[in-house]
Amino acid sequence: MVRVVNTAKENIKSPYLTLSHSWGPPNFLQLKKENEGRLMGEGATITELTPNFQQAISVAKFIGIRYIWIDSLCIMQGPGGDFKSEGQLMHKVYRHSHCNIAIADSLDSEGGLFRQRNPANIVPMSIEADGTGKLPRGNWRILEDDLWDEELLATKIYTRGWVFQERMLSPRILHFAASQIFWDCSTLSACEAFPRGLPHALDAKASIDRHWRGRMQRMLSDTPQGYGEPVVGANDDSIENFWLSALLSYTSCNLTNQDDKSVAIWSVAKLVRDILGEQYGGGLWENNLEEQLAWHSYNMTSEGCSRIPELQSRYPSWSWASIKAPIIAHSRLSKARQYVVTNHAGDAIRFE
Repeated sequence: MVRVVNTAKENIKSPYLTLSHSWGPPNFLQLKKENEGRLMGEGATITELTPNFQQAISVAKFIGIRYIWIDSLCIMQGPGGDFKSEGQLMHKVYRHSHCNIAIADSLDSEGGLFRQRNPANIVPMSIEADGTGKLPRGNWRILEDDLWDEELLATKIYTRGWVFQERMLSPRILHFAASQIFWDCSTLSACEAFPRGLPHALDAKASIDRHWRGRMQRMLSDTPQGYGEPVVGANDDSIENFWLSALLSYTSCNLTNQDDKSVAIWSVAKLVRDILGEQYGGGLWENNLEEQLAWHSYNMTSEGCSRIPELQSRYPSWSWASIKAPIIAHSRLSKARQYVVTNHAGDAIRFE
């Protein structure tokens, strides 16, 4: 049996896991008003859950952690649901978890974590060089130079907008991909082929995310006064550059419901806001607002860029949130500049 628990009422302070997964058709067991009493009372049998959830729970048991947070079972779904309030708190859920389980290779709720495979295929091919050719003498391993991108980040789950913040905010991640398990934390990116860590030549993309994940984990409280150490060091990119990079990565992902566009990046934006100490709204920052209006689509063409009605009715046209496209934003200059704004006839304009 599995049961949904109210951690506050039951005074539960134990470590817990989280789950990143593709929903697919939402015809599986979810927490709703009509079954709340049963799921939070006697619970449900494990066989009532999808293969994704069943196998994630088996991983939790293997690790030795009793609790797992699954969005569709821990946030009330359907009429009378509480996603509007709980969705604003998901950054806390993932940041404070022990580890996130990511089902990277499942297209829907039925795919599961585990795959039939030949373990020997995971080990990179090796050759022995005698030193007479271009390679120095010794044993050399042959592998794809885009291993991390192709086998992990190119999977369907990492094209989802919601999962972007889940990946960036989780302190540790176990990714169950098609061929092998990948590992991510603030100090190491590894996989079964390289359990001690990715070789330097393969680590470029992973190291960027790892770099910022480590800094986010140092934010021990939700107020700037609670930061235990600087978020960036002398040789690190600024938090502004991190935001520009995060914005491009996020807007390159897909959202089933475009109304969630600003909500699905809010968890990352909130952390940046607390560091910058300024207000955030409509996808833009309070200071030097005019400097931020030069954003543009990644490919600068109409291909892959669209102004869809649900975004146009919700966000101002001068915000990147008003279009569906990968977005390139630009740095704000620290020194003030002067602007003269006129209408098309060159006359003074007024606006509210």
